[in-house]
Amino acid sequence: MKKNRIKIIFFISLMLFLSNNVNSQILYHDLEPNIHLESRLTQTKSIYLNFSPLGINDSIRFSITDQTMPGYLYTISAELNEHFYFSDTINYSEYVKNLNFRSSIQQNIDFTKEDSLILICNSSWDNGYIENKTGFLGFAYTYSQDTIYGWIRIKIINFETPSINTELFINDFAISTNPDYDILAGEGISPIVEDIVVKDIANNKNETDMNISFSKAILHDSIQSYRVFIVPEEDYESFNLDIAETISEGNYFDITSTDVDFNGTIPENTKDINGNNIVELSLYRIFVLSIPISTYTSDKRLSNPSCSITLYTPLEEITINTSSSYYQGGSDYELYLNFDSPNSNEGVDEYRLILVNCSDTINFNKEIAENITNQNYEVINTNDDYFYGTFNLNQLLDFKGDEINRTDSYVCYVLMIPDMSYFN
Repeated sequence: MKKNRIKIIFFISLMLFLSNNVNSQILYHDLEPNIHLESRLTQTKSIYLNFSPLGINDSIRFSITDQTMPGYLYTISAELNEHFYFSDTINYSEYVKNLNFRSSIQQNIDFTKEDSLILICNSSWDNGYIENKTGFLGFAYTYSQDTIYGWIRIKIINFETPSINTELFINDFAISTNPDYDILAGEGISPIVEDIVVKDIANNKNETDMNISFSKAILHDSIQSYRVFIVPEEDYESFNLDIAETISEGNYFDITSTDVDFNGTIPENTKDINGNNIVELSLYRIFVLSIPISTYTSDKRLSNPSCSITLYTPLEEITINTSSSYYQGGSDYELYLNFDSPNSNEGVDEYRLILVNCSDTINFNKEIAENITNQNYEVINTNDDYFYGTFNLNQLLDFKGDEINRTDSYVCYVLMIPDMSYFN
């Protein structure tokens, strides 16, 4: 059986210069946003990981090349030069260890491997999906008589067939600033939650519509609880740890820390950080504060913000039951119209009756309907669940402003205009 295997090539330039600042034992840098590379079959793309935030004048070029290969392996490969070394292989195979959190980098570097191509992050194929994989790539760089140790955290997002789509994320990286000094995989990472996702999953028109998920802090065993804040968009840029610690109870909610990721809805009656109700059609972002166990000396840490979210309740579609015209004698024709009003008219400002000549219906759409001048439609106001009414065709125009031609055929449209307590 043929399976798909992904190769990610590391091209590493030869020049590397360390910063003169070696006061700190660990230099850590969080990539925000994460470096993201997406690949599809027959395509090759590249991104660069620049090490200048760590005081290193160098970069690594990542590229993904998709190939159909036999076997069940999902792999990343690296092209080495004489200065760079990566993690030890697995049981003397070609596969490099995907290091676990807190693994020693120094003890896992293979300084004997001469092959320029090595592979990491092998993963199994299961029911058409590649397993999501997050791990640490340990590396050593040698210069003069010294060696610098460090790690890069890489995340592979699964893809499915037949629409094959691979996504690579580089989260963060760190080095030991002291030559020949060991560093542990993940050392330097703050105890903050990651991958915060917020969704509107219900139509209660309040905070319980909001579903939050996030990945637990990698140092979750030192965390007692997480405190979740709902921050209006206009306040999120200035929101920080000092402000978070002043927020009153009731304007946040707490989650007990566990060894699993969180996924749940906001508790009823939770307010935003200003004590206001969570309402529709307003932009919000989510922050999560990690509160350490009292026996740990680490400080509270505030996450990065989520993407913005706006809650809304969609209006249901209008159902037109009957639209027909009748001759009333002389030159008089009347249009009879009845339709069901959705949502008991809640959130509806008005309805607009629009007449379109059958010859124009092929290109008629909602965007055109929303931009018709007010003389070319008829406003309908109703508080009932069901509308029934008649209109004198002599007093109506079609959507272009032309008089109704009794020898032509027309289609009736009803456009519902929200009152902005809903979004539609």
